[in-house]
Amino acid sequence: MTTRSREHAWIEWIQKTQGPLPSARFPVGIGDDAALWRPQARKDLVLTVDTQVEGTHFRRHWLGPGDIGWRAVSASVSDLAAMAASPGCLLIAIHADESLRDGEFRKLYRGILDASKNYSIPVAGGNISRGRLSVTVTALGEVDRGIPLCRSGLRPDDEIWVTGAPGLAHIGLLLLDDKLALPRGSRLARRALDAFRRPTARVEEASFLRRHWPLSGMIDLSDGLRKDLRHLLDATTKRSGKPLGIEVHEEAFYRIAELREVAARADLSPVDSALIGGDDYELCFAARPRKTSSRAARVFGKRHSLTLTRIGRVVRTPGLRLLRRDRSTTVVDVSGFEHF
Repeated sequence: MTTRSREHAWIEWIQKTQGPLPSARFPVGIGDDAALWRPQARKDLVLTVDTQVEGTHFRRHWLGPGDIGWRAVSASVSDLAAMAASPGCLLIAIHADESLRDGEFRKLYRGILDASKNYSIPVAGGNISRGRLSVTVTALGEVDRGIPLCRSGLRPDDEIWVTGAPGLAHIGLLLLDDKLALPRGSRLARRALDAFRRPTARVEEASFLRRHWPLSGMIDLSDGLRKDLRHLLDATTKRSGKPLGIEVHEEAFYRIAELREVAARADLSPVDSALIGGDDYELCFAARPRKTSSRAARVFGKRHSLTLTRIGRVVRTPGLRLLRRDRSTTVVDVSGFEHF
């Protein structure tokens, strides 16, 4: 089968497998030169794009084809979540070399569709071409007009919070790379591997936080906490012209039971795993301090079956510092996970 005929066969299979889009919002969908999406009134569009490339973001012997598709969608949708945007639609561009068989392609695309259904964000179109295996996902979403949630609103005394267990994906990556002596079949190993293979973009959680918490800024954790915290600080400094700092509390990571348990079994530090690791796609946000924040975190946890942990605070002294369990303070190197 030639590359062109293979492309057309795959596109026909996608149209048949996915089915029609809701006509009220998508007058034109897959199969034309471009799709038409009708945004809601009084909404601003949120646009993001992310690429997963073989050899850079994943290796085929690490992940099944469906995992590759799921991760690609989750990475882009997580950027929408970081701005508390409602998902709108996806555009998918796939590069595939001759070694990718029809069955593998279908499994990869089913991973894409599984993720799109999980986040209630339909695939509106895309492209398939020859090249080194990669999946590029453009995600479009909506927010109420004029009030975007960005990285740049930090204020002194803000509390820093994270969802879930950042650092688990890093441990999963080390397992896949055979850098840990932890049996892959164990419950703890499977949890870390799942965190890397099938991350979850926190779309509903972000929407809830936006409605019920006094948020100052938010980011999704793709580059490791120490680098993403620096992104929050840099964005705030650029907007206000006033440098701030963040004090991270080491003790907080030992309160994240899942991370503590897996890290201990892998003979790793939970705080190092969280600060260094990437590809968690959890949310990290700053919020104004309030007496009811601990109770609000418990409400969040019960509603979403997900832990919410206060890991530090915004301070006036510029830079990123770690307050250790013995009360000593260490300046944190801000280099983090690199996709290149």
